[in-house]
Amino acid sequence: MNPLKIYQFVFLSILAFTAKAQDPIDISIELMPPYPVHLEYYIQNAENVFITVSNTTATDQEIFYHVRLVGDNGIDVRTLPSIKPPDPIVIPANQTVFYTGNDQRAKDFPFDYPNDVDLSGLTQEQYDYITFNRALPEGTYQLCIRALDWNTNATLTEHCSEEFTVYYGDVPVIYMPYDGEVVQVSDQSHVTIGWEPPFTVNPPTGTFAYRLKMIDITEDAFGDIEQMMNDPGVFPILDKSGLTDLIYNYDVPIETVDLIQGHQYALQIQAIDPSGTYPLANNGFSEITTFFYGETPDVTEEEQTGDCFQNCYYEQNISSDPIPMASTLTEVKIGNFTVKNISWTATAGNSASGSGEISIPFLNDTKVKVSFANIGINTSGRVYQGTIYTDV
Repeated sequence: MNPLKIYQFVFLSILAFTAKAQDPIDISIELMPPYPVHLEYYIQNAENVFITVSNTTATDQEIFYHVRLVGDNGIDVRTLPSIKPPDPIVIPANQTVFYTGNDQRAKDFPFDYPNDVDLSGLTQEQYDYITFNRALPEGTYQLCIRALDWNTNATLTEHCSEEFTVYYGDVPVIYMPYDGEVVQVSDQSHVTIGWEPPFTVNPPTGTFAYRLKMIDITEDAFGDIEQMMNDPGVFPILDKSGLTDLIYNYDVPIETVDLIQGHQYALQIQAIDPSGTYPLANNGFSEITTFFYGETPDVTEEEQTGDCFQNCYYEQNISSDPIPMASTLTEVKIGNFTVKNISWTATAGNSASGSGEISIPFLNDTKVKVSFANIGINTSGRVYQGTIYTDV
């Protein structure tokens, strides 16, 4: 036989086998961020899931669906195998059905969490975590959809989405007053309290509201401060909810309690997303920080000089000879801080503008976003005029 005819025969046979092996139903699943941690989101009301179901045959297909969520952390949950709608979903011959939003899915994916979900494949630890927190543990997941023949219950196809990551963002960080700082006494008991938002989740501006709490811990400074902060029997000096700014000024008489010189106070901020879209570690609570008002008990004035003083003030003479083009610099010095990862919007050395990032050494090198406008930078890369602000 002619070798060319043999190759043609083999090639056509492969094509015929491929066509014969094609699934009668093809499913495509696309998830758009953010990826909530709540299991019920993926089972019954995923607003950002787009599903395409195609009938690849010349006959109508009567089907129904099952849903499965599987993670690289051992999580494997699915709709109960006994769930079947009273009427079939008809996908017309050679037609495609698109699912976008909740309207159509409410009919074709009528699953209810937790009643219609099989959690039997979980370990006891996983089961307790999900049922107690009503949330998934961090991990990489895939959402899978199985199409079954409505008449025979046979599986026609099962397809999964691309992998997506469920994670909990970091928590806000109180940077002012810094932990252990001695705040100067004033007639108004003034304290400026500043914090940085959770950065890792990168939510839209205005996503979080904040709750700020302050208590007096002077009488039990070596006790469990976290327990005191959560004890309803401990009177809060300040307890404000619904804050949207990242700065709060404590002032009497607006506030009703005068701070007492020599007392030690504890602060904690909580970030709250009312929509529940951006989950945070520790339920959004920051680490607790403390400060002294006016003085530190039994500590000399020399010992009270903290890291902020050492880092914020630079007493050496600074040249005012501007650098011709600031964009040649990869970092800029101001005080004893270094601005890195700079994005320039104006590059003249005598009126430079832009944004960047600094690390605060007395806050475990916490990175803070900063911005500046019309500052002067000398040929040594040091700011000689102007101010750099944290982004709040």
